[in-house]
Amino acid sequence: MRALAIAFFALFCTVAIAGAAADYFRPSRFVSYLGGDEGASSERYRTARVERGPIAKTVAATGTVQAVATVRVGTQVSGQISEIIADFNTEVREGDVIARIDPLSFQNEIERSHAEVEIAKAALVKAEVAFNEAKEDEERKRRLTAKGAGSAVDFSKAVAAKGAAAAEVQNAAATLDKAKAELEQSELNLERTHIRSPVNGVVIHRNVEQGQTVAAELQAPTLFVIAQDLRAMQLELSVDEADIGKIAAGQHVDFTVDTFPGRRFRGDVLQIRKYPVVKENVTTYAVIASAPNPDLALIPGLTALATVIVESKDDVLTVPRAALRFRPNDAPFSGPAVWVLGPSGPVERRVEPGLSNASFVEVEGPLRAGEHVVVGAKLKPNSALCALGSLN
Repeated sequence: MRALAIAFFALFCTVAIAGAAADYFRPSRFVSYLGGDEGASSERYRTARVERGPIAKTVAATGTVQAVATVRVGTQVSGQISEIIADFNTEVREGDVIARIDPLSFQNEIERSHAEVEIAKAALVKAEVAFNEAKEDEERKRRLTAKGAGSAVDFSKAVAAKGAAAAEVQNAAATLDKAKAELEQSELNLERTHIRSPVNGVVIHRNVEQGQTVAAELQAPTLFVIAQDLRAMQLELSVDEADIGKIAAGQHVDFTVDTFPGRRFRGDVLQIRKYPVVKENVTTYAVIASAPNPDLALIPGLTALATVIVESKDDVLTVPRAALRFRPNDAPFSGPAVWVLGPSGPVERRVEPGLSNASFVEVEGPLRAGEHVVVGAKLKPNSALCALGSLN
């Protein structure tokens, strides 16, 4: 049964091809192909309108939406978290307290430092009294020695005692300065139990819980991550090495994110980072673009599909790229040209191509908006049917 069907189909294709050949070589049909009426010619060719409007050359890239700057907030003192004031998405201002560490041990340290200062002050007073006594004794023995009533040995001992007393005063003064510095450090540590925001922004991450003990001896732990001004985000794009040379600062960027599929966001290229990123033998470069976010719709971490507008023009004539590739009857190439479907069939129009993208190309020449240019020949139905049958 299958063999009979194949034989029947082969006979049908033979008859169809013979009919098509007879039709093709019929004089009137031949004239139509080379230059018959426009209706017959339009049945043989696919056409497209010449349009006037904008055209843009673009580079596609993917990337992520990021905050312009993020600050990791840690602690410079160790202790137990006694209070958490800021949470995820909390808006904070510079200087706002966002958490507190139990201050009791630091208050005790301040009291101890105050006592050390008072002890040092008393020691300084005692050293100054001893110095004054040594100074008076040295003066008295100087006078006695000058009158011949005192010995030179006693005078020398008095001079040495005065010098020792002066050194004790200096030591006591230095001890007092040290005690004051330790008191200032203790007061500073107590102030640092109030963990404050260093910038204006929004808390995007909290890495601490109330009651948790944090240690800052070796490395300051990260307690919060604050993103500065989410109304002005940035886009970090990965651009292939083949396209990076086309990118320049100031170019416009259109991008979309999956969470808002029908909305387009716009920005501008700010920076091309020249450090290469090689992954699986593919080299890319990071391109940073602005991403204005006045309504806070964008959030950090969103994946973006972006189009960088490398070059654009407004109000120019454009045709499909296929129009420049079409040649009727294997016509020889004589320069860039398109073929307009006129009353006598395709007519060549020499043009100068300009800016192009994946679909369209700018052209200059004897064309008008609204004309139809040929982009290809239509497939004959009989040939299509036979080709389809041959697949069986």
